[in-house]
Amino acid sequence: MLVMTRWDKTTRILLLSGRFDKTARVPVETALASGEGRQCKHVVLDFAKVSSLDSAGIGKLLLLYYSLRKNGVALT
Repeated sequence: MLVMTRWDKTTRILLLSGRFDKTARVPVETALASGEGRQCKHVVLDFAKVSSLDSAGIGKLLLLYYSLRKNGVALT
């Protein structure tokens, strides 16, 4: 999984490519942790270049959603 990051004001956009499975957790969390000192109120995951998504990846998405929501950040 390759993750590229873009910003649009307080929205962080993660451009994902490759397989989104249980191993995607590390690159996605690493990209989110490198906040560049900016306030983030919204995270957008762009799946346009994701080749596959398995059930473990869906589970990781749910965990990410609840983790972000707990911190007041929306996930799309």
